[in-house]
Amino acid sequence: MIDNVHHPRHYERGPFECINLTELYDFCLGNAIKYVWRHMDKGHPVEDLAKAKWYVEHEAKRLNSTICEPAQWMSRRYRLLRKLEQVDHAGARDFWAHLRVGSLAHMAADLETMMLRAQEVEHEPHQA
Repeated sequence: MIDNVHHPRHYERGPFECINLTELYDFCLGNAIKYVWRHMDKGHPVEDLAKAKWYVEHEAKRLNSTICEPAQWMSRRYRLLRKLEQVDHAGARDFWAHLRVGSLAHMAADLETMMLRAQEVEHEPHQA
């Protein structure tokens, strides 16, 4: 039985559940993670990536910085992000790597690149 409240499928896809990582971050980065995680699963990839970028940029404004706290070596954050990098979860290897090192500027740039790629896929002619 599908349980969209306790275990939504689009958050279970991956090497672990999305909440295992989002709960380790504040609201803005937690939401950015959520939107990147599921962007290929809900039918609006460009919109979800744009929302993720908005949250990353909002966090940069809030901090008045293009960097945030990096994941400490071998912490739970670090291990989870490395796992996402290794499997290239959601095609977002660079985003996970830059989140791990705390580079908001690079995360925003990664999201922009991912949005462009998603737009290209949306506009490709479908093969019958």
